[in-house]
Amino acid sequence: MTAVPTPRPLRRLSCDDVAAGLMYTGGGHWSSREEDASVEAALVEARPGMAGDVFDAAGALLAALARAEYDRPDAKRAAFVGTCVFLHMNRRPAPAGLDQDAAYELVTAASERRIGALEAAERLRGLWLGGDGAEETR
Repeated sequence: MTAVPTPRPLRRLSCDDVAAGLMYTGGGHWSSREEDASVEAALVEARPGMAGDVFDAAGALLAALARAEYDRPDAKRAAFVGTCVFLHMNRRPAPAGLDQDAAYELVTAASERRIGALEAAERLRGLWLGGDGAEETR
């Protein structure tokens, strides 16, 4: 009989994680209290749909961060960096050959509300795993 692997619990992303990710990647500033409150509100809204694998949670996170009302020009970048930090902390670092154009289109579609959490999750899965996005077994 084959042992069924126990799923690893997902590490929840905090606003501090997003801010640290921005600073680490050269964003140059910490998020404001207003932005923190906006992200927290969006994440609370997204949590009911966060059941599933790490990409389902990341899709919900990306959609929530992209919808948050940022008052700065790098809001899309902040949403993507925050999502990358979340995936990295959950043992899914960004692949070396990440398709930058597809990533930009994904974040733009989420911020313009053309896609929701489920489609964002599928697109993230495809970007990270390539091909059809079929989940690899670990």
